[in-house]
Amino acid sequence: ALEAALSKEQINCFLKLIKSIHCGSNLFTLNEYSDLCSTWWAASHCMMAFKKEIFCIDGIDDEPHEFPMYYCLLMDWTTNLLKHPGVGPHFIFDAMHLFKFNGSTFVHFIDEPCVENGCRQLSSDSTTIY
Repeated sequence: ALEAALSKEQINCFLKLIKSIHCGSNLFTLNEYSDLCSTWWAASHCMMAFKKEIFCIDGIDDEPHEFPMYYCLLMDWTTNLLKHPGVGPHFIFDAMHLFKFNGSTFVHFIDEPCVENGCRQLSSDSTTIY
């Protein structure tokens, strides 16, 4: 509904259509747009909060046009991913796993040999650093 930019009336018709073709023992609990909004609101705590800014741009006719823009800070997004139990454990912070793309393949790189040696010793003494 969001990606298709459906109006409230269109969403209500779509929900009625889904409800009319629904079969099985499970109940379809979304009856109208307000039910969908309350479900989105209830699930919103699972997602990162976006900030809203209004940008005002003068149009060709010198009339100001306001456009809402939603964004989140990259550092906040990364921190959120690291805290997520399903994603965070898969981040690996280990100098032995640093690669860069050279145009055709990924190449292992370390800028400072002493860092590489220290990380190898640390990794061999304990588990991989997350």
